[in-house]
Order: sequence, then C-alpha cells, then structure tokens
Amino acid sequence: MGLVSLAYFARTYHEAPLFSGPDGLLDHTLLRRLLPFTRLSLFPPGAPLPLLRALFIAGCGAALLLTLGIGSQLAALFLYGLAVSTYRWNFLVMYVDDGIMHLALFWMMALPIGYTLTLPGLLGMEAATNWAAWQTQMVSGVAVRCFLLNLALVYGVAGLWKWASPMWRAGSALEAVLKLPVSHAPTFWGRPHRQWLRLSTYFALVLEPALVLIVMLPTHHPLKWALLAGLVGFHGGIITTMQIPFANLIMLGASVVIFRDELMQALGAPELAPATLPLTVGDGVALSVVACLALLFVSNAIFFRNGYASPLWQKSMGYKPRLNPLYAPLWLIGLVQSYRLFDWIDELNYHVGYEVLEISPDCAPRPVDSTTLFPHTIRHVLLQTYLQGNLWMKVAPDALPTLRATILTRYARRYCRAHPTEQTTLEAYAIVQRITTDNLDLQCGARRLLLRFTNQHGTAVVTEMCLTPPVYH
Repeated sequence: MGLVSLAYFARTYHEAPLFSGPDGLLDHTLLRRLLPFTRLSLFPPGAPLPLLRALFIAGCGAALLLTLGIGSQLAALFLYGLAVSTYRWNFLVMYVDDGIMHLALFWMMALPIGYTLTLPGLLGMEAATNWAAWQTQMVSGVAVRCFLLNLALVYGVAGLWKWASPMWRAGSALEAVLKLPVSHAPTFWGRPHRQWLRLSTYFALVLEPALVLIVMLPTHHPLKWALLAGLVGFHGGIITTMQIPFANLIMLGASVVIFRDELMQALGAPELAPATLPLTVGDGVALSVVACLALLFVSNAIFFRNGYASPLWQKSMGYKPRLNPLYAPLWLIGLVQSYRLFDWIDELNYHVGYEVLEISPDCAPRPVDSTTLFPHTIRHVLLQTYLQGNLWMKVAPDALPTLRATILTRYARRYCRAHPTEQTTLEAYAIVQRITTDNLDLQCGARRLLLRFTNQHGTAVVTEMCLTPPVYH
C-alpha cells in the first residue's frame, strides 16, 4: 500500500499544474461556488501551486514511511487527509482510482498495522528475535473482518449492479467500455475481437459477484484458490487494458489480508489459540463505517436510483429528488464511495473524437494533432465530458454554460502557452456518437464546431464556443 501511495502522490504532483494549480484547467473558485460541499478541505481557498506541490511531496515522504513501517498509522492519517482534500479540490475529475485510494488509506488508519515487518525491526541487531516474535503477535481482528466485509461490498455492489445493464446482459458492454478513452487503446478493438469480448463480458458478469465468496471461505478451501486466480486475472486484465491502475493494484494487494492464514502457515508460524482482545477505537470506527456503507448500498438498491430518490408522488408535487442521507456521515469523515463500475455504460457510452484545424486566410485549413488541444489521459477525458452534456459529476443545469465556457477558455490558454511564438486561428470540432449495440463500429458520428480561438503569440482570444451541445440519441 505504501508503494502504491507513493506512485499515486507522485502522479498527483506531476498533474498539479494541469488540475490543482490556479492556472490549470479547473477553476477552483467556480467549483467551490457550484459545489459548496467540496469546501470541506485542508487546502485553503486560492491555494497556490507551490503550496500544493509541497504537500504532495510531503505525501510522497509519508508514503515512504508507511512502506517502511515507521509511524505507520500517523503516516496513513496524513495521507488520508491529503487524499481527501485532493479529490475534493479536483472533484470534477475524481474517478475510481481516487475513490479506492482514499478508502484504502482509511483502512490503513483503522487496521492494526505497524506492529510487524517494520524496517527498523528487520535491520536491528535482534532481527531474528523480532521475526520469531512477529510470528506470534496477536491483534484485535474486528477491524480486519470489517475490512474484509468492505471488500465483499466492493465486489458485490459492482458485480450485481452490472446485471441491471442491458449492454452487459447482451454481451456488448466490454467492447463499448474498451472503446472509451479510459482504455489504453480505444481504436484497437473491433470486429475481430468481438466474440472474445462477448465471452469476457459474460465471464466478468459471473466472476465479479462470485468474488464476494473469497473473503468468506475457510482457509485452504479449493474454491478460494480458484477465485484467487480469477481475481488476479480480473484485475490484471483491467490494469492491462484500462487507465485504472491504482484501484486495481490496491484490490490485488488486499489478497494478502484475505489469505493471511495461508501466508502465516507458509511462513512457519505456530498455531495459536484464539484470544479475546479489547476493542480499540479503530475497531469502533471500522464497525460504524462498514455498517453505514452496507446500509447505504442496500437503501440505494431498494429506495434510490443513482443515489437519489424521486418517487412518483414527489414528482407530481414538484419536489426535487432527494440524496440518500447516508452519504452525509460518510462525507463528513472524508469517504465518498460508489463501487458501481461501468454499469453506467448504457447511459454514458459516448465516443468523442476531435478534429483541430489551423485556419489561414492565405491557404487551405491545415490539420493539427487534436491531442495538443484535448489530451486523452483519463482526467482530461473526464473534464471534457462536461462539454458534451455527458456529465461525470452532477452539476446544476443552469451552471453548465458557465462551466463549459471556463473549461474551453482554459484549454485554449493551455494550448497558447505551449505555442508562444505562433499567431494563428484554430477551430476545434467534436465528433460525438453513442457506443450502442448497433453502433459498435462507430459509424454514426455527428460533427459540430466546439471552439474557435486565435493564438496571439501565447495569448488566447476566444471568438466562438459551443455552450449548449445537442442531445445525442
């Protein structure tokens, strides 16, 4: 977990000028006004880029301490606060990597870590004695069992909700997902892979909810080992094909806790009689959180849709949908959890391509590499969804034109800062289409002007932008 945290905050440091800094693509003042609940953060309003980068460097240092077993829970506490503040600061581009990362850091605080396998203990003069003592070290298992229940919720909710998706049931969902920009190679997948992808879709439908069993089966149960092979293939396949590395590495790493008894036996630890240990504060927090999460997802399944309730009698009386109130206590302690992964493919299956032209009065328009204006990394893609009406995080409809204008203007500024010697006019067109069962080959795109601006030696002058995109069926 420590090494994954190190890589995560190193990437966050690298991304800071683009998304966290005041001159990046996100208008944090506007974000705090549109989404007031994101103000609950350790970052002060108007935080400058040097301060944010210093915090991310400190996060890398804390991740190293966590890896080495030095002040583990204090390091996890700092990392958790930093991760929570970062996703709230950049809330519009938060996704599953951020969600699972801060959840894992929460469990690093709650779990009884830091007692064994510490670097000082391994390098000290009494390393052999320490190793023998570690093999008989006992801690309270309440938080451990709560963590395993949380893992079961992740697989159960993500897996079962996919059965409500027509595209998953039809076997076309995985191909549609791999053609989204979240894929490493969205243009690679086509007709030659269709049958294999269909079989993989059905395999994932069965395997993911079945992984709930892996945390419940007894030690050395044969099915447990078979499920471990499925778990490794499942998460390894996602890492290989999609830009979601951290969440899947964390879920793979959790198998160490799932197979804790098997690992201890393999290391030659003696069998110990069960002991009754006093509950800790971490145990109490763990019990409360996992109970709240379980109630949240059960109530979502029964009373709420996408986290909101809007009964017919409320609609007829003009009431707005109500957010599930169980989100409130989780938000207050920093947790924002969904676990629904790609079950939304039927509603959010948009494929967006860009065409960028350099316009000159003396010659024909010249094509420009579209990624220089609209890059394809996952956070860029999430930010660009607000330009198409395909919202990632919900924003009030009347605020969308302002948000879109801000995003487009900042993309234009970013391009011009990267080309300070040019004096050209650029037009950006979006080619948008739905990835549906009858349009897996992407032949139904509609082209429209998205942005026109002039680069005056590094300064962007925007002359036209699309703030009310059409509805795509």
